[in-house]
Amino acid sequence: MTDPQGLYFQSVPDDGRISVVATANGALDYQWPNQLTLSAETLQSVRDRSAQYYFSVARHAPWPKPPWVINSATDADTYRNALIWLDETSGNTPVFNHPRAVALSRRDLSAARLQGVEGLTVPRCLRFRLDGAGAAPGAFERGGFDYPVLVRPHSGQAGRGLIRIDGPQDWTRLEQSRWFGQIHYMIEFVDFATEQGEHLKCRVMMVGGQVMVRHVKANVGWNVHNRAEGSIEGFEDRELAVIDQLEANPAFAHVCAQVAARARLDFVGMDLGIDPQRNRFVMFECNPSMTVFFPRRHNATSADLARRDRLQTPLDAAVRALLAQPDRWQSAIAGFHEDLPSCRDLLAGA
Repeated sequence: MTDPQGLYFQSVPDDGRISVVATANGALDYQWPNQLTLSAETLQSVRDRSAQYYFSVARHAPWPKPPWVINSATDADTYRNALIWLDETSGNTPVFNHPRAVALSRRDLSAARLQGVEGLTVPRCLRFRLDGAGAAPGAFERGGFDYPVLVRPHSGQAGRGLIRIDGPQDWTRLEQSRWFGQIHYMIEFVDFATEQGEHLKCRVMMVGGQVMVRHVKANVGWNVHNRAEGSIEGFEDRELAVIDQLEANPAFAHVCAQVAARARLDFVGMDLGIDPQRNRFVMFECNPSMTVFFPRRHNATSADLARRDRLQTPLDAAVRALLAQPDRWQSAIAGFHEDLPSCRDLLAGA
């Protein structure tokens, strides 16, 4: 990071909850949900060159008015109060992943903002509270959806709590969910199978004008994520070739450039279903909280290290370079604050 000293902004989640897990060496690791993820090396360099600030609704220290801020509270559902406060107190200070752009990455707002991106199918998304037997069917009717639809809790990641509703008989499944009573999202289902019957999910990262594919996963079914049932055996041997094909595809590059321009975030990821042979791309989500950096394993194979050097090391270098140049951040561009509504307006009623 560059001098003078800036601020690394963190926050307690609105519900006051964080996770604690035991590491392999027996230590406790405190995990903050849905926040900006950096590599351990980059995070340490940020902390070495910045003051630490934790926001809490119950109590927070006076704002120190730094020359720049790195915002790690990057989920509008988890950190609504912190984002509103940071937006209203930071003024024209450059903020990496500015709270207004983070607010616009909320699933429903992001889906609305990215409608019309040329070459990208963006499923419609409706936000509602699952607080009664009629809540989900009511949202279905209000949104004008057709079956099937996907329903997921706002706090669910890696497919946790995601349910596909194929007909009226399935609504009762939601009443048995551990997330009953919480905010949920209803999402239009769009099939993205290739002609070969594979479902390919790509995670692409956009940082400082650069587009980098972080991974591609494959499954015989539509619900594609790590260790999912139906994962296609041996696909890891084809993954890098698919990534090379994507990164050389002008249609894919055009989609990513449009998304980055609308998102107005400095570091953002997008998960999407891909059918490269037919240039079909279906957005799943687009936000700055995606996990993309993993520590080096002591038992890593030569293939693991090669994959890391291909997919993680260049991305880490690009992020670190951008973090060191606050004048290149989106919020330092003239007109940024006038172009985007305030967080309070964006997240009203949340």
